[in-house]
Amino acid sequence: MEPFHDIYRKEEPLFLMRRRRKVRPEDHADPAAGKPPPDGGSKSASSTKSGVSPDFYKKRHHRSRHPRRDEAQSPSWRLWILLLLIFAVYAAFLAYSTIFKGLRKSKPSAAAAEVASTNAPAPESAPDDAAKHIQDRIAAWNRIPDAILQAQTLIERGVPDQAEARLLQALEACPDTARLQSKLAQVYIARKEYARAATALLDVLESNPDDYAARLLLGSVYESKTNYVAALAVANWILETDPASSAAHQMAANAYLNTDRKALAIQHLRRLTQMDRDNIVAQNKMGMAYVDLGEYVKAIQVFNDILSRNNTDSVTYYNLAACYARQGMADQAAEVLSRAIALFGDKFVAGWVKNPEFDMIRSSRIFAALTEDLDKSSADGSKIVIEPEKQGKDK
Repeated sequence: MEPFHDIYRKEEPLFLMRRRRKVRPEDHADPAAGKPPPDGGSKSASSTKSGVSPDFYKKRHHRSRHPRRDEAQSPSWRLWILLLLIFAVYAAFLAYSTIFKGLRKSKPSAAAAEVASTNAPAPESAPDDAAKHIQDRIAAWNRIPDAILQAQTLIERGVPDQAEARLLQALEACPDTARLQSKLAQVYIARKEYARAATALLDVLESNPDDYAARLLLGSVYESKTNYVAALAVANWILETDPASSAAHQMAANAYLNTDRKALAIQHLRRLTQMDRDNIVAQNKMGMAYVDLGEYVKAIQVFNDILSRNNTDSVTYYNLAACYARQGMADQAAEVLSRAIALFGDKFVAGWVKNPEFDMIRSSRIFAALTEDLDKSSADGSKIVIEPEKQGKDK
């Protein structure tokens, strides 16, 4: 009788699988050889004829219903395949790296060969060619100052088209000359072609960013185009390398004034007046900036300082009178206007009092009398003189 075997058990432990008895040759021995089957019992006719023990078929039938897992069917083969794939990828990577390094080494050698070929000794006629080439270049470079001078003369004569043609001819011989390109930009500025001028100056600065004249020209181009933000950027760029540049301070002050940043403009205007005490334009701008900020005392001080050194500047007289008028000081404004009339004439001053800066004092008696006298003098051509006693009266 077969030993008990659980047919519902799908797997057996590995140590049991290995210890199970395999089919031995005695289980299907030939009866004719005188070796009885292991159980020694009588066999059926069919089993006797075939020479196979009936237990063999029972065991084979049992194995067909419950096959055992052998080592070939274990999951370890998948691990081996994965390892082989990893090894193959690594070998391919090593091969690719080796080939790529070889190509990289070959490229420098090719470049070195090319350099060696270019540095190879020239034929015997090469020194003569080099001498002729340098002589031609020297002659072209020597003609640059003449071309610039001729272009400047043509610009001053009011014929920028001829100046452009002369400069373009010189640029054909010396295409990368910054001085020629800068002068060409001046031609464009004279014709108010600011976009072309900016392009030419940017090309100059690309090759030589330290070109001071090109920087100034570029800033003036941006001012002409009312691009004050770009002009301010150029001015600050110049001041980084040259803090004492009066042109850069003037450019920065104009940019701040036109972008309604009066306090920042005053800093550059004060610097200009410190460098040049006779710069009346900068001083008047600084005084008017103080007026716009409401700092009238400082503004009056600036205007009086100008008139103490130059009492013939009409702009300063107008600014001082307007400063008094904006504070409602009609007597002081009338006194300044009377001094201006004495210097420049009543017809010259008659246009000032019509401006809105004098609206605050227009109703005062002294200013009304002044405007009335200006109107009469404009009609009959007489000269106005404001009496001193009138200047002390109330409004």
